[in-house]
Amino acid sequence: MVDNILIFCRGGRGDVFDCEPPVRFLVKEVFKEAEKIAITSEMTEPFEHLQSEQVSLHLNSHTKDNLQDFVGYNVLCSFEHDKRPVHGLNQPLMHGVDFASLHLLGYLLPEKKRKIKLLAASEEEREAVTGYFSKLGLDPCETLLLHPGNTWETRTVPVEWWEEFIKHYPYPVCVYGSNGKRVAGEDSIINGMLPLPNVPSLVDKLTIRGAMVATELCWGVMTNDSFPVHIAAGYNNYLFTFALTKHWDTLKPYGHKKSYNFGKEVFDPTWYTAVNHTFTFDKFPPGVTSIMPFLLDPKVAADAVAKKFEDL
Repeated sequence: MVDNILIFCRGGRGDVFDCEPPVRFLVKEVFKEAEKIAITSEMTEPFEHLQSEQVSLHLNSHTKDNLQDFVGYNVLCSFEHDKRPVHGLNQPLMHGVDFASLHLLGYLLPEKKRKIKLLAASEEEREAVTGYFSKLGLDPCETLLLHPGNTWETRTVPVEWWEEFIKHYPYPVCVYGSNGKRVAGEDSIINGMLPLPNVPSLVDKLTIRGAMVATELCWGVMTNDSFPVHIAAGYNNYLFTFALTKHWDTLKPYGHKKSYNFGKEVFDPTWYTAVNHTFTFDKFPPGVTSIMPFLLDPKVAADAVAKKFEDL
């Protein structure tokens, strides 16, 4: 009998979604003989399809308040920890699934097992989320979700870009996400979303699970933020995003065949080698003062996205 296992998934929300493939591998293939497997994180939604009599899900707050329940469990963690130090890795530059795999497993997952899988929406969930769109006069199947995240200056797509895109994109759009406060860099606390006041909006209307269902229902998602990228990875609709602070192949979701990049990297290759400077990704490097030269022209982007919708 394998000892009881506690899997601790750390990091931001996108990092937690990237833990799903290695956690699923641990549950289904590595520790399938374990009596109990507990998964703890700041959210349980990425792992709901793994829940069973053997596998329990816990919020970190519950785990912290009930540590006595996990005495004797062997602990695995998706970030650096004493039992499995992984040296020389730069998390912002790596694919999130690979980073989590190296820490949780000690090795990379087989390539065919790296795709994020998420719980499909129930009929009740579909009806509930469709209702939110209906109140805005929208059919989710014809709607492009927009997530204009307000984040580091190196990956925040400005309001004027979004407005120009919407001006030239002739089909329905809807903004979604959370406008709650977030940390951007070392000392900056900002709202989570950029304002697009004249666009139909479900900002702060959906739970995390609701955002997952909306992503499954809508034909496509456009975002400059990482969290919606990782949700889109679990479904099969179109994803349009911007690889600005990392290589596209380390952002593109594994196994997702409808992903498109509308950005180019802000940092040149020497920046990533850390020669004579420390790694920073939240601020522009010397000589860069605007993100706009690194973005695809919004009219060109609008035409490309419209063509994908028309070809459905």
